Amino acid sequence: METCRTGTVLIVDDSLAMRRMLRKALAPLALDIVEAADGIGGLKLALQREFDVVIVDFNMPNLNGLAMTEQLRSSPRYRNTPIFMVTSTCDQTTVERGCRLAVTAWFYKPVDAALLRAKTVRALDQSLPPIASGSPEHPGARGPAGALEEPKLGTK
Repeated sequence: METCRTGTVLIVDDSLAMRRMLRKALAPLALDIVEAADGIGGLKLALQREFDVVIVDFNMPNLNGLAMTEQLRSSPRYRNTPIFMVTSTCDQTTVERGCRLAVTAWFYKPVDAALLRAKTVRALDQSLPPIASGSPEHPGARGPAGALEEPKLGTK
């Protein structure tokens, strides 16, 4: 299993079982993971510290995932941060709104752990400044010639 460079991930889901499943899926990456039980709690945490990736449940009490994403995107700190939306059901209008809010990826429950890890690694790789491939600080980092392509909104 590939391990990832350091990174911080915020998981926001009202289901404790789902937060545990997401944490377990990301465990092989050895990331710093923080959890919140609803959108308001997640937003408070996000404003207290900076996260490299935010994983948000769509359907939560108090502040749903899209409303939380909208709040985060209004902050310069989170304008370009990868935000993954997790959902059990979703309609076209919701997905279109998510695209307008620059949701980076959608995951349907049950979440595929390998896909979640892969997209998290890719998001973290893209957030790093370009450095020479194989540098001691980031052995797997890619310089400009090997840079990953930007995520395309509205595609899986």
